[in-house]
Amino acid sequence: MSRRPTLTTLRAIAPLAVLPENSLVRLLNCANWTSLDPGYCFIRQNDEANAVSFVLSGYVKIMRGEGVARPCMPQGSNERRQRPRLDAMVALIGPGSMVGEAAALLGGSERSSAITLTTSELIRIPNDEFNALMQASPAFAFAVAGKMAERQIDVERQVELMRGPLEGRVHALLRHCRSIGLDPVGALTNAEIARMVGATRVAVSPIMSRINGRLGPRSNGLLHALAG
Repeated sequence: MSRRPTLTTLRAIAPLAVLPENSLVRLLNCANWTSLDPGYCFIRQNDEANAVSFVLSGYVKIMRGEGVARPCMPQGSNERRQRPRLDAMVALIGPGSMVGEAAALLGGSERSSAITLTTSELIRIPNDEFNALMQASPAFAFAVAGKMAERQIDVERQVELMRGPLEGRVHALLRHCRSIGLDPVGALTNAEIARMVGATRVAVSPIMSRINGRLGPRSNGLLHALAG
């Protein structure tokens, strides 16, 4: 479901909040406010880039790989059954994040795919409008640069997940999920956790079983226990 955002909605997005009111009013005519079901692919790697998405609510996984190109999934489809296994999950993002900005700034095709993990609400801004705002507003450009720097830190954290004993890597991933407000036990399969830590599902499943056995499946206690 898509609709036009309101000024209040646009001001709730950190990079957009620094824009003057006349710029926000202009965005009302071109931005889309979209609600998506879990498992919906709204950006597909190698497709022509056309919009930058800002996450209002929900969580999104960023996928990259060499799988055969496929159309974005319709609402209600099961992405987990249909996604080629050559894809790798390289990042998890939540409210306040943006995706697609690199393709907008550099031109060309999308560098990654983006798939909703949970029901998510997005504000999508066409690339030409996004680039015009970057040129017209130093404050907006600085805010976007800050978000991109945060993404780089997340990439470096992902590299760290690939080091050390496997159980430590799994716990590190679960702590990261909690840091962005995501319940990994409810949102991620063992296979997805395995791809994030550079292992196989067979190797990760016993670790997750031990964690769930101690604290109960999908328990909030798991998240508190892994906070430290």
